[in-house]
Amino acid sequence: MKRIIFFLFFVQALSTSGQDNDRIIDSITTELSKVRAPLSRVDLLIHLSNAYKDVDPEKFLKYAQEAKSLALKINYKYGLASAYYNIGIYNYQIPGDYHQAIENYERAETIATQANLKELHEKILVSFGHAYNLKGDHAIARKYYDRMLSTAITEKDYKVQSTILDGIGISFSNEGLYDSATVYGIRALQIAEKLKDSL
Repeated sequence: MKRIIFFLFFVQALSTSGQDNDRIIDSITTELSKVRAPLSRVDLLIHLSNAYKDVDPEKFLKYAQEAKSLALKINYKYGLASAYYNIGIYNYQIPGDYHQAIENYERAETIATQANLKELHEKILVSFGHAYNLKGDHAIARKYYDRMLSTAITEKDYKVQSTILDGIGISFSNEGLYDSATVYGIRALQIAEKLKDSL
């Protein structure tokens, strides 16, 4: 288990230092071929799914589904919630099936709440907002954004704040409430500028 944790930190370091995604995929695939422990395999499948997210949507989905099947068998809450979340992202991005995306986010949120998976739960709330925005349920989208915004402000997570404020602005714009949209858009832009200056 310690070896897998070290390996996943190594993969994270590669991804954050801008290394080639193919190298990350190769590393995870090689490690997956060696590992037999079910819990570790689920973690690796989730990381492999994430690595394919912007490269190959079908493989992104495939590895999330494999992780889900295995996580269900061993009752691994983090793996199961992460798998449902990734499947929801696939539904949202590729076929644009917002109803199916929301269903998978709901499954992920239920498990994340039960297992107290705070960081994953926060990502799910933002994704709910995006899905409801595109579905046209803007007031519901804002409820999810608002739930997450106060946390992001408390934790001084400026990247998440900017994303949420932008989402709220878009929701107001889509309803024709342009004054409110402008207020939130400017706030999002100001935070994005701060982030740019800190790089």
